[in-house]
Amino acid sequence: MLIIAFFLRVIPLRTSYWWDETVYLQNSEVLFSSRTNYNEFDFRPPLLPIILSLSYFIKHDLFTAKIIVALLGILAPIFIFLIGKEILNLRVGLIAGLLMAFIPSIVENSGYIMTDIPSISLLIISIYFLILAQKRQSKTHYLFSGIFISLSILMRFSSLIFLLLIPIYFYLNKKENNYYLSFIDFSYLALGFII
Repeated sequence: MLIIAFFLRVIPLRTSYWWDETVYLQNSEVLFSSRTNYNEFDFRPPLLPIILSLSYFIKHDLFTAKIIVALLGILAPIFIFLIGKEILNLRVGLIAGLLMAFIPSIVENSGYIMTDIPSISLLIISIYFLILAQKRQSKTHYLFSGIFISLSILMRFSSLIFLLLIPIYFYLNKKENNYYLSFIDFSYLALGFII
């Protein structure tokens, strides 16, 4: 199913791109080949152009950029499956993962060289590590959760809103499971974010 979902995100191949896609591609060209004709680094998030410019070492092609964005997009269904499995059971995880893999608007937006879907994938990964950290009392998972929150913000600046949801999550979770976020746990989360 993931292979089908991946190809739905890659195909159809396009020869024209939206302005924002072109800017991300141009920013990656600036990083890869030191072009200085145009860039929007002063107000665009840097992570997607960095990833795309690194992928050009494999093959310097527009299709490579589309494959990278599709691969980043396919991470969301995988980690939604893992979250569903971790919170409830395997069946719920499979249903949630399949829904995330084949929701038409997600599939369509995964085909664009934009930051929307990759940032969602990175946020979902951070939520997964946050859930694991809480369930297993693991400092390492808090660290990875902070890293992926930060990567999501570097992918799309509007992901900063997620930082407001973390205290709400722990507050609601404290009431339900009597679990408190200790200062040490918060320190690992913050350290991952800073890294």
